[in-house]
Amino acid sequence: MTAMSALVRETSTKATPIWPVTEADYESWLGGRAESGRAWLKATGFKPTAGRHVLLATADGGLAGVVLGLGDGADMWAWGELPRTLPAGAYRVEGKLDPDKATRAALAWSLGAYRFGRYKQGDD
Repeated sequence: MTAMSALVRETSTKATPIWPVTEADYESWLGGRAESGRAWLKATGFKPTAGRHVLLATADGGLAGVVLGLGDGADMWAWGELPRTLPAGAYRVEGKLDPDKATRAALAWSLGAYRFGRYKQGDD
């Protein structure tokens, strides 16, 4: 069995934040970040298109958070690849999602994490 990532509801300090940002809100969101974070996002060429994400590091090389692009905000599947591509651990959504978008994000995360492995040997 492989290590998995979990999306948690609690605002635990141990859970890594995920900042979901739309194309429309990206510039204002970016203005609230530390200079090092802004520089990193610029250096990586990050654009908040649906499903694109980038990891942000702490000063000592740890995982500070994840920036998730939502595009126009309509594509719930932007969340779907995160459980398989993020480092194993607990994650929480930083910021507010309306109830419908939160439900869709949780569904996409859950379906993205699901693997039917009954007849498969080894890790996928």
